[in-house]
Amino acid sequence: MRMTPEEFRATEERVMRNRGLSMNQIMSRRPEVKAAARRMERESDLHDAIIRDVKSRGWFFVHSAMHKATRQTVGTPDFIIAGDKGKTFWVEAKIENRKETPEQAGIGRWLKKFGHSYHVVRSLEEYLEVVS
Repeated sequence: MRMTPEEFRATEERVMRNRGLSMNQIMSRRPEVKAAARRMERESDLHDAIIRDVKSRGWFFVHSAMHKATRQTVGTPDFIIAGDKGKTFWVEAKIENRKETPEQAGIGRWLKKFGHSYHVVRSLEEYLEVVS
């Protein structure tokens, strides 16, 4: 009997949870996530690491392009991630001390006001805490 990659990951996660590991610990053991855990020097590196993680989980996501103008509302978070069990995460990725633009901060406040999960993450570790 063969397993799909998704079935294997689900089984692996179940076994690790039974061993008492948190989802963050489980995800940090995956090779593709481990390789991305190094210090991010560019915001695009953090974006790439988040994309690798979302894809490894089999989740759906929308990623705002950084390199060109789009038709999205100014200030829209970098990621809208549809996770497990109906959870949706609105994620703005920033490195080091870079600040949100006034538009990003305003949309973040608006999303939180209506009960949405909005987070500014500055590292892969922070992102993993948010989605775990």
